Amino acid sequence: MAEQRLTRQPRGDTIAVMVVWNGRRFLERAVGSVLAELDDRDDLLVVDNGSTDGSFEFLQQHFPQVAVLETGDNLGGAGGFSAGMRVALQDPGCRQVWLLDNDIEVEPGALGALQAVLDDDPAVAAAGSQLCLYDDPMQIQEIGSRYTPWLGALQQLHHGEHRLPPETPPLVADYLPACSLLVRREIVERIGPFREEFFIFYDDVEWSLRAGATGGVLKGVPGSVVRHCYGGSKETVPWREYYRKRNRCACLDLHPPPYGGRLALLLYLGYLNYRIRFLQRQGDGLLAQIYRQARDDFLARRFGRRDDLPEATPTSPPPALSGTSSVRVDASLTPGDATAACQALGVAPGDNRHAENLIAGECYSWKAAGARRLWRYRCGGRWQAVTSPRLEYLRTRARTLSALLAAMPAAVQQWRSLRR
Repeated sequence: MAEQRLTRQPRGDTIAVMVVWNGRRFLERAVGSVLAELDDRDDLLVVDNGSTDGSFEFLQQHFPQVAVLETGDNLGGAGGFSAGMRVALQDPGCRQVWLLDNDIEVEPGALGALQAVLDDDPAVAAAGSQLCLYDDPMQIQEIGSRYTPWLGALQQLHHGEHRLPPETPPLVADYLPACSLLVRREIVERIGPFREEFFIFYDDVEWSLRAGATGGVLKGVPGSVVRHCYGGSKETVPWREYYRKRNRCACLDLHPPPYGGRLALLLYLGYLNYRIRFLQRQGDGLLAQIYRQARDDFLARRFGRRDDLPEATPTSPPPALSGTSSVRVDASLTPGDATAACQALGVAPGDNRHAENLIAGECYSWKAAGARRLWRYRCGGRWQAVTSPRLEYLRTRARTLSALLAAMPAAVQQWRSLRR
């Protein structure tokens, strides 16, 4: 393990912990907005997670008053937040830890609104902000999430809606993101920090569920607003998919939902098996391999950071699409992939219903199959021309059915192996 270095011990009633990994471009707005919220009784600790983009040097030059913990390696969000929490709690005067991503901007009054909720109700273990989009602060990312009782899926509260007024009462949630999360010292001492073996994704989900299981109440606070560069609007990337799928399996295993219980994990293993078989038959071996690795590592209890994950090799946009603005994006693409595809073509996303070229995902509709020219856009910037869209539509449906039929028997065996 790399040696860690701390510029100074942070001290304060509330200590903000911001984790940074190659996020220099966000630091000026993020750190500046956080410092504006802290008073003389508070402090800020930035955890530099092995950045190579000059983040540490930027902090030393522009914010020399800020305490910095250099981890010496990329510990992921889970390891970075855990290291920061341990350092913060070394100060006996610290009552609360404010966890923050670095791709954020804190609006005035955000910290005070969170502190008021914790001060008013001793049963509240943690309070989270109303997260709004970084470039569209009137649109909500979420104000916490519900852990659905049957499948253990995350149901984001008020996602995509117009920003709630600050006088809106706090909302009870099952999960609060660590983008902006104020936690009591006592809850960290009781249940511990994040599970570092998760590395990234679902680390804050698992911690929230652990806190709730011990009787702690979690509340999302509309009066506390933080703008966040939301990952749901980013392009699908293989390594992100690996950690999301592996760690969701782990969450379902550690915290079965109240009604679905252990069957929720069985169904999710079935879903992963289906996706692996379907994508392999569709010709997307890369994403199939990523999902297979995530499933197999979970079943073998292999966690932590993986440095050997395959990466996508982007391909150039088809020549037939070069220089044309007659492009329509199908709903079968995620918003992040749709944006990435349009950026690669140099066109603005829009609903051009009369466009000759349609860009789609794997499972496009029969109506979309009627496009004059259809192109698949796959994660990592890979393009595929679909020469016979209607015939390929029928083949895709056949592959879907075949993959579904094969998925569940294998999932039952995998699920039973966990019970031995």
